[in-house]
Amino acid sequence: MTVDVPSGRATGDLPSPLIATRKGSALHLQLDRPTSLNALNHAMVKALRASIAAAQEMEGIATIVLSGNGDRAFSAGGDLKPLREDALGDGTYAMPFWADLYGTVADISASEIPVVSLFDGIVFGGGLGLAGNCQVRVATERCVAAMPETRIGFYPDTGGLSLLAGLAGETGTYLGTCAQSVGAADALAVGLVDHFVWHSDLPAFTEAIGVLGLEEALAAFASEPTDEPALPAAWVDECFAGDDAAEILERLRGHEHPDAVEAAELFASRSPAAVAVTLKGLRTVADLTLVEDLELELRITDALRRSDDFVEGVRARVVDKDRDPSWVHTHVSEVDPAWVESIVS
Repeated sequence: MTVDVPSGRATGDLPSPLIATRKGSALHLQLDRPTSLNALNHAMVKALRASIAAAQEMEGIATIVLSGNGDRAFSAGGDLKPLREDALGDGTYAMPFWADLYGTVADISASEIPVVSLFDGIVFGGGLGLAGNCQVRVATERCVAAMPETRIGFYPDTGGLSLLAGLAGETGTYLGTCAQSVGAADALAVGLVDHFVWHSDLPAFTEAIGVLGLEEALAAFASEPTDEPALPAAWVDECFAGDDAAEILERLRGHEHPDAVEAAELFASRSPAAVAVTLKGLRTVADLTLVEDLELELRITDALRRSDDFVEGVRARVVDKDRDPSWVHTHVSEVDPAWVESIVS
């Protein structure tokens, strides 16, 4: 049957944070906060979740295409300022937001209609969790993808633990703990995305999805990036193996590869507590389904959302922008394993 899709307008004269447009057999859902790099807030997440559900009942819809409005980002992740304000305030906003966000990832992964995400521009944090857990993931040469949460005293959520744990070798451990970013070539090489399409071809490619169908559109427009990937890499697998964050840092500092030396500096600069939780989380979800991971993530998030490191990390990165956080711990060896175990359980 035909149903109404949540429109591009909300109540009154305020614009909706999501634009829904039907083109042939494709439903295009576009995150629409371009001046905020399409940062995810609760209104956007609820609109997206409702649209995914509505699409399942729409007659003739064969593909859902998920993208970001503007020329800079798919999504830079969750809107952090209100989350920090909530942590310092009454604490009523954050958990309903995260519950709906994680629920949206579960809904996307279970969608009977394939969801195609466009990694065009910045794809960070919760944005990467959404895009990376779609059935078909397409990157352009403008893709910059990362789970940068350890920079702000948090961990890779929104299905990010399962996403990173499933990458080639120990690549996900490297990207998750160091909060390192990758471009299209590396994303394709390690399994973060499935296809590459040139940015200039995106309009024709997305139009073709609704006219020719997804497989025909990919056959016509999928290409290969010109850059050579640096990942997966032997030094990453050598250094990031195991469950001990302090040992990983020691191996990085003692490795001869220059990229390992750089990674050591990144690793040491991130929130030690967040790094320890991330490492434990990545090892734990290896035996879990995505839905089980999302249930675990909701518990981890509830434990960390008002932590000193999260409040301080968002202050340093987003509020004051001095990029000089003062973490509770100075080294990963100081983080109590029993505390980590109590968080990731």
